[in-house]
Amino acid sequence: MNFPLGTDLVIYRQQGGLWFAKDHTDRVLFRNLQWGGVAFDRPLIGNVGGDARDDLVIYRPAGGFWYGKDVTDAVLFRDQQWGGEAGDIPLLGDVDNDGYKDVLITVRTMDTGLPKTHEPVLCSYVIVTGMVCP
Repeated sequence: MNFPLGTDLVIYRQQGGLWFAKDHTDRVLFRNLQWGGVAFDRPLIGNVGGDARDDLVIYRPAGGFWYGKDVTDAVLFRDQQWGGEAGDIPLLGDVDNDGYKDVLITVRTMDTGLPKTHEPVLCSYVIVTGMVCP
């Protein structure tokens, strides 16, 4: 396998919520690490723990619950509720420039009368596109 130096390949298997990863040298980093696995779970990867290593994050659209675990199998957070509306798209990004990935939700605008393209609005630690923050 030949891909860029420093790049890891990660696979998430929805059935069973199993994660697998290997690095650019084809060395297995972890396999069969269980996290998630409920129907419609959305896997994300990002440094939410602030240790300069990417973590495994699950967004569960039913109810908008977030779950985070590092690759040593330590749970970082679970049952953190944010989002859960139809059309919500989960993202991770360091919007406040503190070195940690922040939990983001972007909302698709339907027939709200709002323009289809506009600036995202920063709400606390969450960017919500297409909505006015309370």
